[in-house]
Amino acid sequence: MVVLKNAGGLLPLPADALSAPGSVALVGRLAIRTTCMGGGSAQVNPPHEISVAEGLRTALGDAVTVVDGVEVHERPQLAEAAAIEDPDNGVSGMRVRILDASREVMSNEHSEGAAVTIGFDDDLPRPPQSVRLSARLVSGGLTRVGVIGTGRWRITLDGTDLAELDVTPDGFDPGGAVLLPPSWSMDLEVREGALLEAECSIVRTTPQPGPDGLVGTLSHMIASGMGTRGLVAGPAPRPMEDVLADAVAAARSAEVAVVVVGNTAERETEAKDKSTLALPGEQDALVRAVAGAARRTVVVVNSATPVLMPWFDAVDAVLVAGIPGQEGGHAVADALLGVREPAGRLVTSWPAADGAAPAWDVAVTPTALDLPYTDDVFVGYRGFHAGRAPAPAHWLGEGQGYGEFTYADVELVDAGDAVAATMGAGAAPTVAVTVRNAAPRAAREVVQVYFQPADETEPVRLAGFAAVDVPAAGESRVVVPTDARLWRRWDEGSSAWTTLGGGALLLARGLGDVRARLELP
Repeated sequence: MVVLKNAGGLLPLPADALSAPGSVALVGRLAIRTTCMGGGSAQVNPPHEISVAEGLRTALGDAVTVVDGVEVHERPQLAEAAAIEDPDNGVSGMRVRILDASREVMSNEHSEGAAVTIGFDDDLPRPPQSVRLSARLVSGGLTRVGVIGTGRWRITLDGTDLAELDVTPDGFDPGGAVLLPPSWSMDLEVREGALLEAECSIVRTTPQPGPDGLVGTLSHMIASGMGTRGLVAGPAPRPMEDVLADAVAAARSAEVAVVVVGNTAERETEAKDKSTLALPGEQDALVRAVAGAARRTVVVVNSATPVLMPWFDAVDAVLVAGIPGQEGGHAVADALLGVREPAGRLVTSWPAADGAAPAWDVAVTPTALDLPYTDDVFVGYRGFHAGRAPAPAHWLGEGQGYGEFTYADVELVDAGDAVAATMGAGAAPTVAVTVRNAAPRAAREVVQVYFQPADETEPVRLAGFAAVDVPAAGESRVVVPTDARLWRRWDEGSSAWTTLGGGALLLARGLGDVRARLELP
């Protein structure tokens, strides 16, 4: 995890001073339904997933008031297992029946979740022709109900038809149809215990326009029934003004507000390209509203990829939690309360705006499927440093932790021999620096060394780094060796590696915070 801002040393939060009920207002949909995994191939089957709300309440108990936030998903979501019951046995989950072309039931099983996957490792005597899903809704009220998955669906509620329609994927990408399946939903008032049933018939659909080969692949995949089929069931989104009013009220009465924002698994997936780095939904408005009402505001960013933070100057602290895994809620609580120091550093540069990145306009040409890499060797942070895009909001390697660091006595302890080192016959340059920590607690620093070649056609590159634990009000001497491979470039003319000479080493706390420059011979 990475601390990007910590005005006035607000973090770590003092647990002993936050014991009164309501002392902490924890706000946000992702506080309750934390994104612990990415989508598509980034998903596994963990035994459990701990939300930030569960983690912080475990640590602070009634001191935490949890307030739901604005809607963050752009697509209908599968029902949570606790929200539905199998009508055959009353157990959380749903009933799944798979039928063949003669309408004979080949499989009749309980599912612990709200989705079933067809076409990968089925143990069925014949090809499936339809899938029937049934579940009772645990709660009543205004509810979003629907289905997820490709096919011809018939959906009923307590025996009354809600819809009969074809649900088909957009575009022509077979992976997207499986990893980000299409959906349909509607909002309506339901009674507690209502029976939701949906049957999906596997049918051939009209081929989608696209490059030769991919159209046929998608058409055949849909016809085979491959993919996920599932039920949508959960509270319908509330009006935004009501959500903001609840968040503001909780923030105003608390000692500190913690707002959890970020991306969802449908954004953190290879199944679909992003068109913006803005947070989905009205999460920016939520942060602004809370920051305007709270005494102090911490924002936890639940995202593995860069996001825009137009409210950055209006909040007191920002902690990037990434996608924290099945124990994520406990880990975030430990970081916020100082049980563990969030000593990570950014592994990417975060653009200041949409379009403000070296590779933003790199795209596949629709007809030839060519992908011209116009950023050339100036990829990511290298392009930012070369001025090929506006300076990012946050650079590669940025991060504060809970220390207060200064650097002193920087020296090139070994100039090395880059040419020999690339041949395995010597060492690359090595840098030493004294790191001092003025904070009242021990903290970890990550000293970074970047190589800036003398040749202006060559980009800067991270050549070495070293982590060091520095005691409270103490100092440590750090030696940072560099990687000889970073002095090489591939020469297309000779089809061989060549070695770059000269240049300088940049000692930094992230590429946007260079503390010293050492010229190389």
